[in-house]
Amino acid sequence: MSDVKFFPLIFLLSFCPVFGQSSVCEVLAKGLSSDANVKSTISEKEKKALLDATAIFLCKYITIRADGSASAFHTFSGRRSVEWQKFVVFKIDNKSVSEADKLKGITKKCSVIFGCDAHRAWDTTRNLWGDWLAQSYSDFPEGVVFHLKGGTWTAESPALLKYFTPGPGPSISDEKIKPSGKSTELPAGMQKLK
Repeated sequence: MSDVKFFPLIFLLSFCPVFGQSSVCEVLAKGLSSDANVKSTISEKEKKALLDATAIFLCKYITIRADGSASAFHTFSGRRSVEWQKFVVFKIDNKSVSEADKLKGITKKCSVIFGCDAHRAWDTTRNLWGDWLAQSYSDFPEGVVFHLKGGTWTAESPALLKYFTPGPGPSISDEKIKPSGKSTELPAGMQKLK
């Protein structure tokens, strides 16, 4: 399938309605099935806040779909499509807070580790999808460190992420994970009717 045929198809599919959507947070949380994947010193409230912060952060770089798959364009050398199956948060770990962190007002640090069942990347030479591989895409960060300052979790963005933009397909990013709780698609002072 050539690029000319491939991208219009994805473009058209992105307008198909998705029924039974779940939130980005719910999709990401499916990897935290075991208590061993969340350190006991992280409360349920902190876990929820970290999942919310991760969802907001990740939606800048990848498209997370209702079925748990994800897509992105890797733009390091050209524009290469990448897809993941069952992209999730696999683990949340506490990290130590240094004296320098404390002087900056940081009270807690956690690493959020990603996982997936498989990934594949578009082969630009042969103009087709590569094989599904049973690990994550090597150029995508394995996780993100968040720090808590003034009651807000903020990501320390890995340098690799600057080469990723959201990929094709219908995203399930929803209104309730946006920081203001308001739609950013409408001009100031306007809101969607419910």
